[in-house]
Amino acid sequence: MMVYILITIVVMAAIVGIGYWRMSTFSRELLNQGMDAEDAEERRKYFRKAALLGNKEAILAYACTNPDMFAKPKMLPFDYYIGLHYFPCVFADHYFAKGLTRYIVNEQKAFMKRVYNFEGLDEDCSDLIEAAIRALGITMDGVVIVFMPCSNPFRFTDKFQHLCWKLQRKGYEANHLTYPYLSVRDQKSEEMASDSLMSHVKRIVGVENRKVLVVDDVINTGETLNAFAKELKKYKTKIVGAVFVSKVFNPPHNPLLAWLRIVFSHK
Repeated sequence: MMVYILITIVVMAAIVGIGYWRMSTFSRELLNQGMDAEDAEERRKYFRKAALLGNKEAILAYACTNPDMFAKPKMLPFDYYIGLHYFPCVFADHYFAKGLTRYIVNEQKAFMKRVYNFEGLDEDCSDLIEAAIRALGITMDGVVIVFMPCSNPFRFTDKFQHLCWKLQRKGYEANHLTYPYLSVRDQKSEEMASDSLMSHVKRIVGVENRKVLVVDDVINTGETLNAFAKELKKYKTKIVGAVFVSKVFNPPHNPLLAWLRIVFSHK
């Protein structure tokens, strides 16, 4: 009897092992088909099929091609809290780290190129900023646009000058020459205490007792936004919102929860 039991266990383990191997092999094939697909919907379809079979890389790939399912959705206001106070934020689309760009679709790649161009001072992305302001759904009467500090005054001027002019021509109140920048800034400032982030900001002119809207290219952890908002509070400003060209996409940390989300989705 013991021999039969052992044989049964071995056979069942072999069947399970072979089944798992075949499922893993098939999911890898589906993942590769998704990576090779040019059409966005085909790419998502193969990624989803591979993800449903439990392929962890496919789960990550599917999350990248459907970021609104796993992170804050683009062009929808979300509340940013500073203590008990909050203000709405909007971003145009998601920004992906270089290690994730191999998964994204062509539309996302085109957007990423615009973000790179903005950071490289080759494009102002004024249409994206204006669309984000409209999506914010606030009244801009009496509101002045304030641009987030940059690494140095020259980059601040180059980065926001053209954008400022574009927004002014659209009827917004904005003046990049009178607002702050960091004269010295550690590139690892996100790791610094929030109170010291703005230690090198020059005096902010023209915002006393004003309503302000913060504008920047990318938001990630929100540490710099938090510190800048506290700096603006010194001038008795009221922050009505913040808009960004993009927000860094943080992949789901729990593959099981991400898998369950994919299972119960209809995409």
